[in-house]
Amino acid sequence: MTNIVSTADLLEMTIKTGEIPSALHSVQNSYQDLLNLRQTQIEGQRSLIKKKGQLEREIEKLNQQSQTLDERYEVINRQEMYTHIGFEAIVEEGTVKKVRVKNSIKNDVFTLKVADLNKLDEFERANYLWSLLSAKS
Repeated sequence: MTNIVSTADLLEMTIKTGEIPSALHSVQNSYQDLLNLRQTQIEGQRSLIKKKGQLEREIEKLNQQSQTLDERYEVINRQEMYTHIGFEAIVEEGTVKKVRVKNSIKNDVFTLKVADLNKLDEFERANYLWSLLSAKS
């Protein structure tokens, strides 16, 4: 048969006998087990937070690599596109007035005024031509 003893009774017995009853030891051990479990949970959470940070850094690295690959892919696409582009000068009165741009893949032809192109720097001209060639997909 199980005797139910209150905490007050346990404390009174401890004071009278000078010894801690085994039931109180059991409570103390259970409490210590709970503290240890809580400490383990805290350490586990810290470990997860640390791993989360590591994963976030890895994801950032992968995103940067992906962006670099996207940029390289775009450059390769442009290079492929340019291998199929032909230029033909249209001469009027001994001066090149227009340039005809042909894309053999898409069978597109553009005629551009040289005066308009001369207003742009080399980079702007390249981007302008690229935008024209890319627009007619």
